[in-house]
Amino acid sequence: MAPLQTVSHSGNPIDMTSLFGEGSFTGSNGVRLVYRLFLPNGYDAKKEYPLILFMHGAGERGTDNRQQLRGFAEAFRHEASPIYQCIVLAPQCPLDKKWVNVPKWHNYSVDEIAESEEIQVVLELLAATRCSYRVDPDRVYCTGLSMGGFATWDMSVRHPELFCAIAPVCGGADDSSAAVLKDLPIWTFHGDEDPTVPIEGTEKMVRALRAAGNTSVRYDVLQGMRHDIWKTVYARTELFTWMLSQKRSTVKNENT
Repeated sequence: MAPLQTVSHSGNPIDMTSLFGEGSFTGSNGVRLVYRLFLPNGYDAKKEYPLILFMHGAGERGTDNRQQLRGFAEAFRHEASPIYQCIVLAPQCPLDKKWVNVPKWHNYSVDEIAESEEIQVVLELLAATRCSYRVDPDRVYCTGLSMGGFATWDMSVRHPELFCAIAPVCGGADDSSAAVLKDLPIWTFHGDEDPTVPIEGTEKMVRALRAAGNTSVRYDVLQGMRHDIWKTVYARTELFTWMLSQKRSTVKNENT
């Protein structure tokens, strides 16, 4: 199988499939997921590292264990990006499944839509990764695009203590549950001409977060852009600089 290649901004080729190791994981519910794992160069088991969980979109589903990296490649094109300092975990959703079992790509209620079996496995995989590698418990983050944006919101609402910051991209959420995220740093993005996942879903969630007292939520509307905004978003090294600046201890201290 051909490698998934991209090019750095300095012109050097990057083979994403070589950059990331590969594995598979079977959850306690019997569901098996394949995944990719990036470790910083010179990984040292005596040090602690930030961890970013990346959740791909519907177009990258399958079992080839490579397509899930396609939408995140732009994040690695800046060779000096802080993402290279992180452990990055990228599971792949099977072709006939969804991270969040919504009937349409609109906002929904977690009381009406049960947590998917695939997300349950992702959470167990994340826990196993944190046990196997030296992960800083104060610096665990999540970002995802489209279907993965739904997943980012969904895991955060159902497990509000899981992440120290999130960056959902063109997703949808349960805006009625926004209050549980009132202390979580969030930077979310949506194109104002998105025909696939309506921007109204993100706007409702942002309004609900602010009404609940979240003063750290950031919301960028990408003017004139449709659904495919993730290359633009993940090209922003400042996104990862912001993400890594968020620490659980800092968030707690700011809200005490």
